[in-house]
Parts: sequence; structure tokens; C-alpha cells
Amino acid sequence: MDEQVLQNIVKFNKRVKRDQYAKVYAPLGDGYRQVSLIDEALQTCQTGLGIFPRYLSCHEVLGKIYLKQNKLSDARRELEKVHAVIGENLQLRKALAKVYAKSGDEEKARFMLDWVIEKDPFDFEMRNIRAQLLREAERKKNRQEAADRGENPDAVDIYELAQKPAVVDIRAIVSNETAAPFDRQAIEKATDSALDNLEGIEVEIDAEADRLFQAAAELEEEKKDEPEKKPARRRGSKLREKILAKSVEEISAAAVIAQIELEISLLDEVAILCRRMLEKEPDDADLQELCAKFDQKLEEKEAELERLENINLAHGL
Repeated sequence: MDEQVLQNIVKFNKRVKRDQYAKVYAPLGDGYRQVSLIDEALQTCQTGLGIFPRYLSCHEVLGKIYLKQNKLSDARRELEKVHAVIGENLQLRKALAKVYAKSGDEEKARFMLDWVIEKDPFDFEMRNIRAQLLREAERKKNRQEAADRGENPDAVDIYELAQKPAVVDIRAIVSNETAAPFDRQAIEKATDSALDNLEGIEVEIDAEADRLFQAAAELEEEKKDEPEKKPARRRGSKLREKILAKSVEEISAAAVIAQIELEISLLDEVAILCRRMLEKEPDDADLQELCAKFDQKLEEKEAELERLENINLAHGL
């Protein structure tokens, strides 16, 4: 996390306190969004739009906040409102690509993703989302072709899977005896990159959950189409139904916990940074207020995580 983000939050917060007509609500709200103070970000943007209804930057930040809250229709409305005026903006189109991908609008998602990747070939988050969409499209195609041939669309060819390369080459890691020199800057950069890429786990979890929900829906259709199944087949369907329900429950719980853990990591990082800044300026009341917000939010998130883990433990997940 860049210290400049916190400095901007303090600076812009002071300005709106002095003058409510200072047009800095968008960067202030975006700063809050970046450090996971979502309630403050939402309130800031709503206040800004109450004063400046055509404040496009504020609409964009609000759309990104809704995206983080997974309010996809609200995010789409705000972001498309800005896109209709601005058009070819990299960060805006990245946000829209995520909204379209999450909403299942594959055509628009792929258009946005292709455009973004052409402009920024090293945006691995966008590449991962596009790869996920392509895999899903290929999976649907293969399922349909199998169904057309009268085969089981859920069958897995283990011999085909065996030909796929391993994700990690253990031998290459073990044989690398040369130790890399300690580089604090490189380690910090790698850590930031890893935290950023963790957000991609949400896409994978959503895709897996969608697959399981679809399988559950297909199972329900089977039950409607074949009401006179033999008892053994009915028992098999019941077993499949229980397995699917359990899988959906586990994935849903994992998605929520992963998201909260990611937020805690970020909040912990910025809270430490905020306290370091406060050591340099101990009399800054706005900085003191910001540090207190981080501490409070951390407590809330850690309590929420503990509660969820206890619930999942009780359910045997």
C-alpha cells in the first residue's frame, strides 16, 4: 500500500470539512475504497453526488464501490453512465469488464477484456478473467456436444487430464541451489502483487459455484422429467442432491471467508502505515481519526471472521 493514498485521504478530508463545495469527493471516496473503508467511501460519493449530480468521476468511483459489494446491477448502471460520456478509459473499462464477466454478459465482457489487454498486455487479472470465460465457453460447448452424442456431459477423461502439464515443476525448484540475494523492495513488490491477485480467487469461486448451481438445476429438471424412477435410482438422485448441496455450501463459505481474510490483510497493512504516519504528526486530528477507523474496522472484520469460522466448524465444513 502506497503511503500517498493515506496522505490523499487526510488532505481531501480536510478540504471537504473546510468547504463542502470542494470537488474532491471522487478521489476521497476512491481513497477510502482502496483501503477497504467501504462505508466511508459510499457515504463520501453519495454526498458528493448530492452536491454535484453530474460529477462523472464520483459516479465511476461509486460504480467500483458497488462492484466491490457485488451489487452488479448498481455497478453496471453507474459505470455505463460514465462510459457513455468518456468511452475509452482503461480503468473504467477494467471495472466494466469485471461487471460484465460477473453478470454473465460474455459478449460485452470479452470485448472489454480484449480491449484492455491490447492496451495493457501485462494485466494478469484481466487475462485470468478472460481465460476463465474461455474455459467456461469451452466447457459448455463440450457438454452440449456430449449431450448431442447421447453421452454423459459430466464424464471426465482421466487420460486426457494426465497429459496436461503440472502447475508447479518441483524438480526445477529443488535443483535450483543458487539462493537469490535478499531484496526488500522486490519482496514488498511481490507481496503487493500476491495480495492483488488474491482478488482473482473470487472469480474462480464464483465460476465453481455457478457450475454447481447449474448441476443442481439440471438435477431438478431430471426429477421433473422422470417422476416414475425406480427406488434405487431415486436414492442415487437424492445422494447426488445432498453432495451438490454440500459442495455449494462449502464453496459459498470459502468465498466469504477468503474475501474477509483479504480485507483483514489489507486493513492490517494500512493500519500499520497509518500509525507510522501518526508518529511523525502526532497532533493531526484527522490522521488520528483515520487510524481509529482502521482499528475499529479491523476489530469488526476479525470478529466477523471468527464468527463465520465457528459456524462452519459447527456445520462440519
